[in-house]
Amino acid sequence: MNGLSHMRCPQGQDRGFTLVEAVIVLLIIAVLGVVSVPAVMNTLTYQKLSNATEALVNQVEFARVQAAARNRAYQLRVIRSDGVNCGAIHLDEGIGTACTPATFQQDGVTPEPVLDVRHVNFDEDHEAVHIAQLIPDDLQQTALCFKPDGRVLRVDSGTPVASADGYAAGEAVYVLQLYAVAQDTKFGKPTNLYKRVVVPYNGIVKVE
Repeated sequence: MNGLSHMRCPQGQDRGFTLVEAVIVLLIIAVLGVVSVPAVMNTLTYQKLSNATEALVNQVEFARVQAAARNRAYQLRVIRSDGVNCGAIHLDEGIGTACTPATFQQDGVTPEPVLDVRHVNFDEDHEAVHIAQLIPDDLQQTALCFKPDGRVLRVDSGTPVASADGYAAGEAVYVLQLYAVAQDTKFGKPTNLYKRVVVPYNGIVKVE
Protein backbone atom coordinates (compact mmCIF):
# COMPACT_ATOMS: atom_id res chain seq x y z
CA MET A 1 0.00 0.00 0.00
CA ASN A 2 1.03 3.51 -0.61
CA GLY A 3 2.38 5.12 2.53
CA LEU A 4 0.13 8.08 2.02
CA SER A 5 -2.94 5.98 2.78
CA HIS A 6 -1.86 5.62 6.41
CA MET A 7 -1.62 9.37 7.12
CA ARG A 8 -4.30 10.94 9.28
CA CYS A 9 -5.10 14.59 9.92
CA PRO A 10 -4.05 15.58 13.43
CA GLN A 11 -6.95 16.00 15.79
CA GLY A 12 -7.75 19.28 17.56
CA GLN A 13 -5.85 21.60 15.20
CA ASP A 14 -7.11 24.48 12.98
CA ARG A 15 -10.36 24.71 14.90
CA GLY A 16 -12.11 28.09 15.27
CA PHE A 17 -13.07 29.96 18.43
CA THR A 18 -15.89 28.56 20.46
CA LEU A 19 -18.78 30.81 21.39
CA VAL A 20 -17.57 31.02 24.98
CA GLU A 21 -14.07 32.04 23.91
CA ALA A 22 -15.43 34.72 21.58
CA VAL A 23 -17.61 36.14 24.35
CA ILE A 24 -14.65 36.24 26.74
CA VAL A 25 -12.55 38.13 24.18
CA LEU A 26 -15.34 40.64 23.61
CA LEU A 27 -15.72 41.16 27.36
CA ILE A 28 -11.99 41.82 27.72
CA ILE A 29 -12.10 44.36 24.90
CA ALA A 30 -15.11 46.05 26.50
CA VAL A 31 -13.40 46.28 29.91
CA LEU A 32 -10.24 47.72 28.34
CA GLY A 33 -12.36 50.29 26.53
CA VAL A 34 -14.15 51.36 29.71
CA VAL A 35 -10.82 51.75 31.52
CA SER A 36 -8.89 53.52 28.74
CA VAL A 37 -11.49 55.97 27.41
CA PRO A 38 -11.62 58.13 30.58
CA ALA A 39 -7.82 58.18 30.70
CA VAL A 40 -7.64 59.36 27.10
CA MET A 41 -10.33 61.99 27.71
CA ASN A 42 -8.52 63.27 30.80
CA THR A 43 -5.30 63.53 28.81
CA LEU A 44 -7.01 65.48 26.03
CA THR A 45 -8.70 67.77 28.55
CA TYR A 46 -5.47 68.49 30.42
CA GLN A 47 -3.79 69.20 27.09
CA LYS A 48 -6.08 72.24 26.74
CA LEU A 49 -4.59 73.69 29.91
CA SER A 50 -1.07 72.92 28.71
CA ASN A 51 -1.74 74.60 25.36
CA ALA A 52 -3.09 77.77 27.00
CA THR A 53 -0.11 77.87 29.36
CA GLU A 54 2.27 77.50 26.44
CA ALA A 55 0.53 80.41 24.68
CA LEU A 56 1.20 82.70 27.65
CA VAL A 57 4.78 81.51 28.01
CA ASN A 58 5.37 82.16 24.31
CA GLN A 59 4.11 85.72 24.68
CA VAL A 60 6.50 86.34 27.57
CA GLU A 61 9.45 84.83 25.72
CA PHE A 62 8.64 86.84 22.60
CA ALA A 63 8.47 90.06 24.60
CA ARG A 64 11.81 89.39 26.27
CA VAL A 65 13.62 88.50 23.05
CA GLN A 66 12.11 91.33 21.00
CA ALA A 67 12.88 93.94 23.65
CA ALA A 68 16.55 93.04 23.50
CA ALA A 69 16.67 92.66 19.71
CA ARG A 70 14.85 95.94 18.90
CA ASN A 71 16.05 97.98 21.89
CA ARG A 72 12.47 98.84 22.77
CA ALA A 73 10.37 98.30 25.87
CA TYR A 74 7.56 95.76 25.42
CA GLN A 75 4.33 95.80 27.39
CA LEU A 76 2.48 92.61 28.37
CA ARG A 77 -1.17 93.26 29.17
CA VAL A 78 -2.97 90.27 30.70
CA ILE A 79 -6.74 90.63 31.05
CA ARG A 80 -8.34 88.45 33.70
CA SER A 81 -11.54 86.46 33.12
CA ASP A 82 -14.56 88.45 34.29
CA GLY A 83 -17.30 85.83 34.07
CA VAL A 84 -18.25 87.02 30.59
CA ASN A 85 -14.91 86.57 28.83
CA CYS A 86 -12.22 83.97 29.46
CA GLY A 87 -9.40 86.50 29.33
CA ALA A 88 -6.82 87.74 26.86
CA ILE A 89 -3.14 88.56 26.45
CA HIS A 90 -1.90 91.60 24.51
CA LEU A 91 1.65 92.57 23.64
CA ASP A 92 2.66 96.12 22.67
CA GLU A 93 5.94 97.62 21.43
CA GLY A 94 6.87 100.97 22.99
CA ILE A 95 8.49 104.00 21.39
CA GLY A 96 11.54 103.82 23.65
CA THR A 97 13.13 101.85 26.47
CA ALA A 98 11.44 103.50 29.46
CA CYS A 99 8.84 101.62 31.49
CA THR A 100 6.24 104.38 31.69
CA PRO A 101 2.65 104.66 30.44
CA ALA A 102 3.73 107.32 27.94
CA THR A 103 5.97 104.79 26.20
CA PHE A 104 2.88 102.85 25.13
CA GLN A 105 0.35 105.64 24.55
CA GLN A 106 -0.69 106.69 21.06
CA ASP A 107 -1.00 110.47 20.91
CA GLY A 108 -0.88 111.23 17.19
CA VAL A 109 2.76 112.23 17.28
CA THR A 110 5.39 110.19 15.45
CA PRO A 111 6.84 107.80 16.47
CA GLU A 112 3.84 105.89 17.73
CA PRO A 113 3.94 102.68 19.76
CA VAL A 114 2.80 99.51 18.02
CA LEU A 115 -0.16 98.13 19.93
CA ASP A 116 -1.23 94.48 19.77
CA VAL A 117 1.96 93.24 18.14
CA ARG A 118 0.71 89.84 19.22
CA HIS A 119 -2.38 88.82 21.15
CA VAL A 120 -4.18 85.71 22.38
CA ASN A 121 -7.94 85.77 22.92
CA PHE A 122 -8.88 82.88 25.22
CA ASP A 123 -12.54 83.07 24.13
CA GLU A 124 -11.45 82.10 20.63
CA ASP A 125 -8.33 80.03 21.15
CA HIS A 126 -8.57 78.48 24.63
CA GLU A 127 -12.23 78.65 25.68
CA ALA A 128 -11.85 75.83 28.24
CA VAL A 129 -9.22 77.80 30.17
CA HIS A 130 -9.65 81.01 32.16
CA ILE A 131 -7.08 83.53 33.29
CA ALA A 132 -8.33 83.13 36.83
CA GLN A 133 -5.99 85.29 38.90
CA LEU A 134 -3.17 87.81 38.73
CA ILE A 135 -0.72 88.00 41.63
CA PRO A 136 -0.38 90.54 43.10
CA ASP A 137 -3.97 91.63 42.57
CA ASP A 138 -3.10 95.17 41.50
CA LEU A 139 -1.49 93.81 38.31
CA GLN A 140 -5.03 94.01 36.93
CA GLN A 141 -4.65 97.80 36.86
CA THR A 142 -1.30 97.84 35.07
CA ALA A 143 0.95 95.74 32.85
CA LEU A 144 4.45 94.28 32.80
CA CYS A 145 7.24 96.06 30.98
CA PHE A 146 10.12 94.12 29.43
CA LYS A 147 13.23 96.27 29.06
CA PRO A 148 16.05 95.63 26.56
CA ASP A 149 18.45 94.87 29.43
CA GLY A 150 16.27 91.93 30.54
CA ARG A 151 14.56 93.51 33.55
CA VAL A 152 10.80 93.17 34.04
CA LEU A 153 9.07 96.11 35.74
CA ARG A 154 5.61 97.51 36.28
CA VAL A 155 4.49 99.96 33.60
CA ASP A 156 2.69 102.28 36.02
CA SER A 157 5.59 102.81 38.40
CA GLY A 158 8.70 101.60 36.58
CA THR A 159 9.56 99.48 39.62
CA PRO A 160 9.75 95.71 40.23
CA VAL A 161 6.57 93.84 41.16
CA ALA A 162 6.04 93.73 44.94
CA SER A 163 6.14 90.41 46.76
CA ALA A 164 2.77 88.74 47.47
CA ASP A 165 1.24 85.41 48.52
CA GLY A 166 4.51 83.63 49.13
CA TYR A 167 6.23 84.89 46.00
CA ALA A 168 9.44 86.91 46.00
CA ALA A 169 9.69 90.56 45.06
CA GLY A 170 9.83 90.99 41.31
CA GLU A 171 7.65 87.96 40.55
CA ALA A 172 4.39 88.44 38.64
CA VAL A 173 2.12 85.38 38.68
CA TYR A 174 -0.67 84.47 36.27
CA VAL A 175 -3.00 81.62 37.24
CA LEU A 176 -4.67 79.68 34.41
CA GLN A 177 -7.55 77.43 35.46
CA LEU A 178 -9.23 74.68 33.46
CA TYR A 179 -13.03 74.71 33.22
CA ALA A 180 -15.19 71.65 32.62
CA VAL A 181 -17.20 71.69 29.41
CA ALA A 182 -20.93 72.23 29.97
CA GLN A 183 -23.68 72.55 27.40
CA ASP A 184 -26.06 74.59 29.56
CA THR A 185 -23.61 77.43 30.26
CA LYS A 186 -21.02 79.30 28.24
CA PHE A 187 -18.05 78.42 30.40
CA GLY A 188 -18.96 75.38 32.46
CA LYS A 189 -17.59 74.96 35.96
CA PRO A 190 -14.05 75.43 37.29
CA THR A 191 -12.01 72.32 37.96
CA ASN A 192 -9.16 71.88 40.42
CA LEU A 193 -6.65 71.82 37.56
CA TYR A 194 -4.56 74.94 37.12
CA LYS A 195 -1.09 76.18 36.25
CA ARG A 196 0.83 79.21 37.46
CA VAL A 197 3.06 81.13 35.08
CA VAL A 198 5.65 83.08 37.06
CA VAL A 199 7.46 85.98 35.41
CA PRO A 200 10.38 87.10 37.62
CA TYR A 201 12.46 90.26 37.58
CA ASN A 202 14.97 88.72 35.14
CA GLY A 203 12.23 87.68 32.68
CA ILE A 204 13.08 83.96 32.70
CA VAL A 205 9.59 82.53 32.91
CA LYS A 206 8.76 79.38 34.88
CA VAL A 207 5.62 77.25 35.17
CA GLU A 208 4.30 75.72 38.38
